Amino acid sequence: MLLQKDGNGLFAALPTEICHFVLEYMDKESRDAFARCSRHCYAIAFPARFSGVKLSEVNHRLWLKLFARGWLSPLARWIHTVVLDITDIKYITSLPQKLTIFPALRNLTLNIHAVKTFEGNVFNVLFSSLSTLPFYNNLIYLSLNWYGYRTHFEAAEIMYLGSSGAARQQQEIRKEATMRDGYERDLVSGWCPHAKDMLGPHLSKVEVIEKTLSGELYFPKNLQSLELGMGCLSSYYLTPLLNCSMVTTLIFDSFFQELRDTKELTNSLQFPTVKNLVFNIISIYSDTTLIGKYFPNVEFIAVTRSCSIYWTDFIKSLPQVKTFTLPWPMRRWRYMEKSLLELGIDELLIIGHIPLFPTISFSGNYEIEGGHQKYISATCRTAPNNNSEDRFNWEGDLDYKPEDMKLPDFQEEMLAALDAEDEMSSGDEIEPRSEGSEYEDSGSDDYELSTDEEEEEGFCGDSEYWESGDEVQDESEEDSDLDLDGSGSR
Repeated sequence: MLLQKDGNGLFAALPTEICHFVLEYMDKESRDAFARCSRHCYAIAFPARFSGVKLSEVNHRLWLKLFARGWLSPLARWIHTVVLDITDIKYITSLPQKLTIFPALRNLTLNIHAVKTFEGNVFNVLFSSLSTLPFYNNLIYLSLNWYGYRTHFEAAEIMYLGSSGAARQQQEIRKEATMRDGYERDLVSGWCPHAKDMLGPHLSKVEVIEKTLSGELYFPKNLQSLELGMGCLSSYYLTPLLNCSMVTTLIFDSFFQELRDTKELTNSLQFPTVKNLVFNIISIYSDTTLIGKYFPNVEFIAVTRSCSIYWTDFIKSLPQVKTFTLPWPMRRWRYMEKSLLELGIDELLIIGHIPLFPTISFSGNYEIEGGHQKYISATCRTAPNNNSEDRFNWEGDLDYKPEDMKLPDFQEEMLAALDAEDEMSSGDEIEPRSEGSEYEDSGSDDYELSTDEEEEEGFCGDSEYWESGDEVQDESEEDSDLDLDGSGSR
């Protein structure tokens, strides 16, 4: 076969379908580089730029019309990712049903804005409808975010700190009664009058869980990653995973709660396929023992934003984990030096708290001169070697110095005073969590009293869019004749 001599080379001779197949395995940077090779390559790579679209009740009619029978229709098969922003309950089933025009849909994000009392009923209606759609079981990534408002809980009902099973049961009963009363009140008060027939009578948390355990409500069969974002704290967001054999990654906005809502949710309830856990926030109240209880085979844990549990305590509580990614720990408002990090890791190794010799990564942002932000990241690979110099293998930003991190003037003054006190002391350097240290570092800007010091009365411590392609968005409120209500009216 003779190749064309217009500068396109082999790509001009290949069928377009094969080129598209190759492009699917390229990342965004590689596709951009390929598109710059020639006009022919640009024409081939152009559809791959449109791999994601954001839809809401404001813009869905225009964009769905363009993808269905407009100039964007050739690109519909390239859409792999859809983000649905639903602020009106009446679209909870009709809007997802229109996504069938995207045959290659693999990633779905659902952002739901509604009163919290509707949560269980919306979950039931939404997934009952989604499971009937042809693309549903092909989804490999699912993200759920519940932006609830106008809750009716009293502060004392939100968290129970006691250990009595009877008292906890009474609390759950009171909460459920409050939710049921709030559900009826919100329906008749005009918050969502048209949703009464669609949502049906109030479903308790236990009733929703029973639907998931029976298989009536289920997640996609090929699901690999599940993200439970804002507001998704109820147990029924996790129980459908019992019927998923391919889920390996779970992403949480905050730490999950103990599953104790029904008799079926016992201590033997486990998700053995999950290997990776990602948390946005770890609070001081997070019970890390639940990780080993529900996810016995987890190997990777990442905390992306903040961890209020001291970093060595967090690692020590998870001896089965092989890889950690954590926020860079702080001491006196600045990120710790590498030598201090090694001291903490070395202590864990000597005592035997981390028998698997894990890989630990630290990352963070800080302000430098000129008001700019600098990102740093370092990875420590531990090894079973008696020589401390060979025990740690570091990669990344190893030239970081605490003095590079710019602090506000008042913190600089306090830091200078603390340094002066250190010089007047015995001369021993005060290390984090060491004996004689007045404070212990929690990784935040606040200090906590150490266990050696008596507690004083009154002390109280404290996406860029998908890289797979460009997003398609619309700021226009222009409407069209594509009506999700089915009524045909404008």
